[in-house]
Amino acid sequence: MTESHPERPAFIFGYSLILPAAWISICTVLYLIAPGQRLGTVGSSLMFMGVASLIGWLFAKRHHRQFTEKEYWRIILYCLLWALSLEYFVIFAVIVLPQLEAGQVDIKLLSIVIPITTVLDAALIWLAFRQAGRRTIDYYLSRTATPT
Repeated sequence: MTESHPERPAFIFGYSLILPAAWISICTVLYLIAPGQRLGTVGSSLMFMGVASLIGWLFAKRHHRQFTEKEYWRIILYCLLWALSLEYFVIFAVIVLPQLEAGQVDIKLLSIVIPITTVLDAALIWLAFRQAGRRTIDYYLSRTATPT
């Protein structure tokens, strides 16, 4: 007799941990190869797309389905929070600390950089999961579907 076990809920926060791991790894390798260089917008976009694809593939492999609407928005929110935490750390280290050492902090610059960073990261992460993440899940599910 086989028992029916309800599927465990997806641990969305765990999947979101892939973003900071990838970000720190990529930035470390970039620093070792080309000191002083940063990812930039294009590099961040490619990284977000790669992370969304990896998360989608791992999710589909484990759960054999698309994200629910709630899971979809939670993964975007968690990844956005990770991205903003890392971005703000970089802003603090690259912009604020040197200004503090010089004796004055330019609030006008920060009032421009922080909202732009927030909006840009939110848009890029949403697009990455909307396009790359969902397509990866669709592709995986179509390749592993059993013919009827």
